[in-house]
Amino acid sequence: MIKLRVPKYLLLILSLAIYNNAAFAVEPNKSYEQCYLNKINNSKIGYTCVYRKVKQENQKNLIYTSRYSEQEFKRFGFTVKITQDLLYVEDESGNPVSFSAKIDSIGEKMNFSGEFTSPDTISVKSLINGVEKTEEIKLDKKILFPYGIENLYAVNSDSPVITYSTLEPSSDLRVTTITAEKMGKESLTEANLNDEYSKYKVKVDFLPNIDNYEWRTEKGKIVKDVSSILNIEEVAVSKDKIFDKSDGLDIFAQSLIPVDANFAGVSGLEQV
Repeated sequence: MIKLRVPKYLLLILSLAIYNNAAFAVEPNKSYEQCYLNKINNSKIGYTCVYRKVKQENQKNLIYTSRYSEQEFKRFGFTVKITQDLLYVEDESGNPVSFSAKIDSIGEKMNFSGEFTSPDTISVKSLINGVEKTEEIKLDKKILFPYGIENLYAVNSDSPVITYSTLEPSSDLRVTTITAEKMGKESLTEANLNDEYSKYKVKVDFLPNIDNYEWRTEKGKIVKDVSSILNIEEVAVSKDKIFDKSDGLDIFAQSLIPVDANFAGVSGLEQV
């Protein structure tokens, strides 16, 4: 049996693309549903849906943001399917409370659950390919989850640069620092979009050479995201648009660099 592994960076970019979504000057959407088409080089590979609701627990309002995604494409001719089912819980001030994640791709099944026992400590249980583990993770940076991140953009809509850190389950619970530089306003007229949005150039700390751009509403809600890795794109659409069949894109073929020359005697070539 051939075992294919999906590159970690691809899982990370697919996850962070809709990682949008602390009392606050601009009140964000506490309850909503939004779906997105996922594309690589304009070929559909899947969809993502984000759901948010408010629950009262122990006389406190908690914000639940769930994010479910399915992507399907080919790699070396084999079909690869990735599903992610993520849940983030925050209080009304945007402080993280807990999270859970189920991630399934070829060769890997990962389940995580984590609870903030203090602002800088998380108690984490994991089950990765049948191996259970419990650990305590100490954080050296303040962490924001989707509701808090959305608020950050809403409150700082006029700021030239926005920086924050988050925790990404699909990247071994790595603490990721993101810097967004505001590029100005831009009109979008595609899919479900027909308005002017704030455009940001986004950098991820441990992927410094990857360019990402995102467009957000005045309340910080993301409507479009593109990455220079394989031209990955996510764009907001109505829910009835997400169920079309994927295009069967082979990401290996898309990553090849074309050469405008013919080589004779390939076996005799040397590496420079």
